[in-house]
Amino acid sequence: MEYFDSLDKHLSSPLFHAKVPLLVECIWSIPGNFFGNPLFAMLVSPNLLSLYTSSHPSYFAILTTVSLAMVMLILWFMGMRGYKTPLKIVFSAEIGIVLAPIISIFFLLTVHEKEASKVGFFQIASWLAAELPIIFLKPLIGRIRPVSCDEFRNRYKKHLSVLERLLGHDHRAAFPSGDAAGAMAIVFPLLCGQNRGNTLSVISLVLCCLGRMYWKAHHLSDVLVGSGLSFLCCRFLNQWVGGGTCQADLPQTVFAYFTFIIIGSIWRRHSKIKAYGSSSSMKSNFSKRNSWKKN
Repeated sequence: MEYFDSLDKHLSSPLFHAKVPLLVECIWSIPGNFFGNPLFAMLVSPNLLSLYTSSHPSYFAILTTVSLAMVMLILWFMGMRGYKTPLKIVFSAEIGIVLAPIISIFFLLTVHEKEASKVGFFQIASWLAAELPIIFLKPLIGRIRPVSCDEFRNRYKKHLSVLERLLGHDHRAAFPSGDAAGAMAIVFPLLCGQNRGNTLSVISLVLCCLGRMYWKAHHLSDVLVGSGLSFLCCRFLNQWVGGGTCQADLPQTVFAYFTFIIIGSIWRRHSKIKAYGSSSSMKSNFSKRNSWKKN
């Protein structure tokens, strides 16, 4: 295991050491950090996917989706500036896991093309299915994130230093990567569904995996296993509920939602993991850091 860990760090180290210009880093932070975020994955992404696969989207669907994406971006970059409240909203489990799917389902029900709304329903269900084994494995394995390892801690600083401080919040959550799993779940309908977007899917997935390594959140093996597990979960779910079409009905999505909430809550309480931190845990984390100056 020591040899494997050393080899993994050696293969990952070029991205750990890298530092791109600030503008590139800001743009990269979106695919590099959004796919494992419940607020984006449960609220913004399903509506984006439904809009993408719709042949004649309504003005309401366009306005809603663009508004959700803009609000997410504003909250994100305000958080990267060090403002506490936007970050609490973005990383809140209560908002991202509990409320966001309900709001997203409501918007998807207003979509005129049922095929497009079913793709959005499937994306919600697939993300939940893909993340469930991740939250089981993270506390069991407890691999330390590169950002918290002695050889990388406080070295090779990035422009968006807020991310490194946030990653220290759950420093034993490197393996497997939840963001890589989330990225695979989000792009899976484009890769394997009827509305193919292979180039966009591959680019998004690669940017996510490389971004997680760039910000020293994961090693190479972490993102490979995370995306691989997610692909298997999505493929199984697609055959089970989608019939190979990457579509799901509302009852199936609701079932996936409550299954994740119940099992995830029980396991989280048992293992005391910090994945998808709650607003209270975020508040505790902020209070310990003198560098968080803004409100």
